Amino acid sequence: MEPTYQDEDQSLGELMREFRDETLTLVKQEVALAKTELGERWGAMRRRLVLLAAGAAVALAALFCLMLGLGDLIASGLMALDIDETTARAAGPAIAGFLGLVAAFALVKIGSKAFAKETITPTHTIASLKETRQWTRRNLTAH
Repeated sequence: MEPTYQDEDQSLGELMREFRDETLTLVKQEVALAKTELGERWGAMRRRLVLLAAGAAVALAALFCLMLGLGDLIASGLMALDIDETTARAAGPAIAGFLGLVAAFALVKIGSKAFAKETITPTHTIASLKETRQWTRRNLTAH
């Protein structure tokens, strides 16, 4: 944005007011850009989080059913190995639960790495603010 001068004989006060007004306009535009950019990024991230939460709820219900079956299967296997029924029925679900925890830990690690790559930093706004700062410095030293 280059300044426009109505009159070559403007006073220093008039030039400073014009410069102030143009700078304020630029700052307001930068704030609007930041709001827009953050809103877009947050909207996309919110949609992903809703899908992730819905998928997690369905997966949790399915996993619960699978873990019950796995616990019974392990208990049956332990009883087939001549381990008494009480111990087998206690150890089966415990072993299945431990395997579930190991799987959950691995999934949380993978998911947290994926979120670490995501950013909501308003990169366009930052670049624009840097340009505005350079423009301001150029115009301050030119007058």
